[in-house]
Amino acid sequence: MNKLTLVCFLLTITRTTVPAQSTEETAIKTVIERETQSWLNRDAYAIARCWAAVSYATHLGLRTDGKAFFSTNEQGQITQTIRNVSLQAAQPDRSTFANSDNRIRINGTSAFVTFAQLRTAPEGHVEQYYQTRNMEKQQGSWQIVHASALFRHPENK
Repeated sequence: MNKLTLVCFLLTITRTTVPAQSTEETAIKTVIERETQSWLNRDAYAIARCWAAVSYATHLGLRTDGKAFFSTNEQGQITQTIRNVSLQAAQPDRSTFANSDNRIRINGTSAFVTFAQLRTAPEGHVEQYYQTRNMEKQQGSWQIVHASALFRHPENK
């Protein structure tokens, strides 16, 4: 096998096993990361900018205390809930986070995203969440129309 054939073969394998991340996927991940960082910063206005201002937006989750929550954006409930929670926290959360196992399905101006998120508190306590986002591209920007977050208790392996 000559060197040129070998190089072409290796490039083909690399190209098929390591797909390039699209600009749209990068933009979607950026919105999700901005939303999480804004949540940790307790910045309600920055969080709200990540969400589409539509009446059909919904947020569903299971908190670390085991309690579930669900809110819709009819009459601005999601925005109000975000503001209330942000105001209740005296200080920003200094935890760091890392998203992994991103699975993004884009269909025109809609996207479905699943991912795992690890949050690490300054003292080292780690929490894991499984999350989904439904997003829409509105006026050239990706925005969240649905979010769900499920806390994975460490005892549930």
